[in-house]
Amino acid sequence: MASSTKVFVRLFGPFAVEAQGARPVPLAVVSRRGRALIAYLAMQPGYRASREHLATLLWGDSGDAQARQSLRQCVASLRRDLHRVAGLLVVDRDSVGLSGQNLIVDAREFAALGRSSQESDLQPAATLFQGEFLADL
Repeated sequence: MASSTKVFVRLFGPFAVEAQGARPVPLAVVSRRGRALIAYLAMQPGYRASREHLATLLWGDSGDAQARQSLRQCVASLRRDLHRVAGLLVVDRDSVGLSGQNLIVDAREFAALGRSSQESDLQPAATLFQGEFLADL
């Protein structure tokens, strides 16, 4: 991901991923499970999860081999969908994650502002809240 490009993930209201460089560019994540995977990773400490955990979480009703294959296909689809922000999706042999560098997640920002004792943080928190958490997932 280019160092100047920030990526905004919206989990309140309609799911959205947007590259915010010189001008905002919406990124379409085609697969519903791809959106669920991004949302799950965006809320994890360190933005990472093991492949085994993700396969079970998203395809637990399938056999192990089928769940792992479905995860591989989902990751391949996400790579195509997120090609404009190379480096956002971090994949290795054992885990899948998001690069936390330049990543802004509305729900995480909202939670941080909610812990603040500063009255001036109320308006930015209200601005982030665009609807129900994971409304379309």
